[in-house]
Amino acid sequence: MVKISIIVPIYNVEKYLSAFFKSVESQNFKDYELILINDGSTDNSYSYCLDYKNKHQNVILINKKNSGVSSARNIGLERARGKYIYFCDPDDILNSNLLEENYEIAEKYKANVVIFGYDMHSMHRNIMHRNMININVPKKEFLESNHQFQKKFPQLCENGFINYVWNKFYLKDSLSNLKFENVDIGEDFRFNLNYSKKLSKVYCNPKSYYHYLIDRPNSAMHASWRKNINYQIEEDKIIVDIINNVWQKKEDLNFISFKNWLGYRTAQYILSSSLSIVEKKKLIDKVFSLKDINILNYTPNSIKEEYNLKVIKYRKYTCILIIDRLVRSLKNKVRDCKIFCVRMKDSLN
Repeated sequence: MVKISIIVPIYNVEKYLSAFFKSVESQNFKDYELILINDGSTDNSYSYCLDYKNKHQNVILINKKNSGVSSARNIGLERARGKYIYFCDPDDILNSNLLEENYEIAEKYKANVVIFGYDMHSMHRNIMHRNMININVPKKEFLESNHQFQKKFPQLCENGFINYVWNKFYLKDSLSNLKFENVDIGEDFRFNLNYSKKLSKVYCNPKSYYHYLIDRPNSAMHASWRKNINYQIEEDKIIVDIINNVWQKKEDLNFISFKNWLGYRTAQYILSSSLSIVEKKKLIDKVFSLKDINILNYTPNSIKEEYNLKVIKYRKYTCILIIDRLVRSLKNKVRDCKIFCVRMKDSLN
């Protein structure tokens, strides 16, 4: 038995595979199997994977008809022989110490899952920008029981640590035949929510090990506003159901505050979208209709949040459009001014 199974769904990512494979090969920890599931790619991804498999004995390559990332990962789980499972995407980059350090933590604490930090990079013409957003777990912490995890859940959720599978190191036996749901977007989050219901022995590792590349043309992040928003509303319903009916925390003040934050977050997401005022109103009304979520009881943490809350309360959605246009106009003027100054400096030199 190998110690770690790395499960990777592959779909039309030939441009990124070379860098991804290099990051896997650079791992200090070598006792792993790499399970590549080609999900009906129409580019040269399968050929790249086949070539890589022929050069490495620890690679398993599965070729299948296209049926989505959830199906691919589920097949990977069925084939995995490792004590631990690590999911990642082939268009991202792994730090060389990812497997080694998180394996050591998992073994030391007998953890069911290790949650760690990550970096987000924007892409332009397939080039990873140097400037990045570093997303670190708030602090080093070992949560030994489901009760302790429940208390930490709102903070982890608000900071974006429940959303993904590639910033987690799972003990295979703790997954209990858990499968990914066949949904268009958000399959990671659904998987982790189901996993969270009875989760214990969670180690929060504040270090970053994963480089997540955003703004890719084929990324699921490029799904339509309407689809993303409707998914997020469904997501809010699932979270509330877990809090109220699984954890029995309906009257817990901390969770009441968290549920109101969920509603505000979704309403703010709607306001920031490129949808029409009429569509925004309909979707925000949908959020208002969610059971056990009261947006107007959310306590704002900044002047901007306070302003947005008033916009939501009094339905003054046109204000958002006016402010957004003014901000964009101001940014454009500042950019033009900088360009002018640079040109003037060059001409004087």
